[in-house]
Amino acid sequence: MAPDPPPKKRKTKATPVQDLPEAHTAYVEWAIARGIEINGVTPAVLPGRGIGLLAKEKIAKDALLIFVPEKAMIKPELPVLRKHKLIKLSSQAQLAAYLTLEWKSQSSTYVASRAAWPTPEDFASCMLAWSPKDELEDVLRKGAPPSVQRPLDRMLSDLERDIESVKHMHAPDDQAFEREFLYHWMLVNTRSFHWKPQGVTQGAMIMNPALDYMNHCPNGQGCQVTMSQDGYELRANRDYESGEEILATYGAHSNDKLLVHYGFILPQTSLDDDEIRLDHVILPRLSESQQNALQDVGFFGGYALLPSTGELCFKTQVAVRSVLLTANEWEHFMGSGEDLADDKENDVQDWLKPCLQSYVEEAKEAVDALKSLSEEKTGDLANKLQLLRARWEQIQLALEDFLG
Repeated sequence: MAPDPPPKKRKTKATPVQDLPEAHTAYVEWAIARGIEINGVTPAVLPGRGIGLLAKEKIAKDALLIFVPEKAMIKPELPVLRKHKLIKLSSQAQLAAYLTLEWKSQSSTYVASRAAWPTPEDFASCMLAWSPKDELEDVLRKGAPPSVQRPLDRMLSDLERDIESVKHMHAPDDQAFEREFLYHWMLVNTRSFHWKPQGVTQGAMIMNPALDYMNHCPNGQGCQVTMSQDGYELRANRDYESGEEILATYGAHSNDKLLVHYGFILPQTSLDDDEIRLDHVILPRLSESQQNALQDVGFFGGYALLPSTGELCFKTQVAVRSVLLTANEWEHFMGSGEDLADDKENDVQDWLKPCLQSYVEEAKEAVDALKSLSEEKTGDLANKLQLLRARWEQIQLALEDFLG
């Protein structure tokens, strides 16, 4: 028998880069002086994508790329929280308020970091929540898919609560403080880490210098960031060639979550974590008793089509079968994942078909409306409308693929 051919080498491609601004070079030097280990990687300007982290040499799998010890983290100090009556604030508000105080004092840590962070203009260009109130209410919310509206409303509610919680820190007419708190709140929302090592009773939101250069990739496809008693570390998930981008996951997030909380979406073909939420087309077709039954067993809401597999999530399967099956058959399916008698998969799809067809039409109308509107508008609003349109196009395509 002929020997097996040698495995093909993974083809790699260097990421195009531009010259790194001096502020970022100084930030890396500052981070190293602060005790942060940076091995074989460097921040780089990626055309059209902002700043990212690149391999500057060959890197072996499991190599330590970045280590941030606790002493190098930027985190709210307890005496400061007590002095300014911030103890009872949310963790996000505590860190945002602390950074705003650091801005007021222009501390050396803050000055070094601010130059490397996204600017307010960066957030204004892509974050739905960073929009004038009239644009947000009259244009963006109305143009967003229902699955984007819900997390956006939750985020806005959290932001409003946290803004209210720091009003004692500034004069009513101090718009600069309010503006800076909003900026730092967005910064914490997009770039912070949770720090709570074993044995610590009180966790906190913190900033990890240098680690925050990493761009997001789907869950399981990038490097791992792990927390230990000593700090945070980033290790290579595979071998890297010089010039390859180092990515890590922000979590198993759908594009709805990425759009609301980070201001971008990923191509659906590369995102195993994406889902097309179906609550607003399924729940109206369920009777009150069916909805109550689903509530009782923990299967009310959260229904989704999974584009990566072309399948319905289990909660959706359970919800539709609450209409199609007897009580005994339904309980058997919930417990085993299998139909008691004949397979009901075709019946489930037949029941769902009108719901999904109506959603396709809704998506088509939204895509057309957002195309026209984005062509009328300019600047940040046009950018955000194009993001919403792209998300609607993903929804339409996933539904059409499922319907065949």
